[in-house]
Amino acid sequence: MKNNILKQDEKAVYAVFSDIQGNYPLLHSFEKDVLTEKADKLICLGDIVQKGIKFDDNRCIELTRKISDICVSGNHERKILKKKEECIKKIYSENLDFIEKMPSEYVLDKKYLFTHRGLSSHLDGRIFSVKDATKEFELMDKLYPNIKIHFVGHSHKASLFEYNPMSKDNQVLEHLDFYNKIIRLDPKKKYIANPGGVGLYFGLSNSYLVFDKDKYSINFKLIK
Repeated sequence: MKNNILKQDEKAVYAVFSDIQGNYPLLHSFEKDVLTEKADKLICLGDIVQKGIKFDDNRCIELTRKISDICVSGNHERKILKKKEECIKKIYSENLDFIEKMPSEYVLDKKYLFTHRGLSSHLDGRIFSVKDATKEFELMDKLYPNIKIHFVGHSHKASLFEYNPMSKDNQVLEHLDFYNKIIRLDPKKKYIANPGGVGLYFGLSNSYLVFDKDKYSINFKLIK
């Protein structure tokens, strides 16, 4: 992964979203919904497009470019870059250029990591369970020892895992029943936070999260 380290950011509230999957109507709903949160910055964790062969993929890139301050690439973006000649029929060249320049990660304030997939090759970087999160925390400690929160998408499952590196048992815990609740975070602990997906299909929940850096809290939001 490329290492893009942002300077100290004085902005406090971040709306983090992921996995649009070329679903323009739901991305548009997210845009209207997130305005009520008064976030200082919007951060996209990738998979803006689905297959890059429909015009809605192009519309999703356009809107994401408009509303996002930071955007990292997902596996869907990398796939369409391998078939540019086919995708150029539906995706404007400037949007393909945007995708090509998307970094694979961002590090904010040297404490917050934003990626599309997890660091582990286990389940292709998807984090579903405490077992998966345990592997991810082990890699975080090894590769990014100063990271306090890893914001990650890819699994299509909104989730929040935590562990205390100072604890003897190193037990990883999963938060449950967290939608529309302000969760106060512990500065002594480390976290993995997945906002879920904006444009998910097949009856999956459509969601994002709001991270307040000053209050050190996370709030998972369902898209109305």
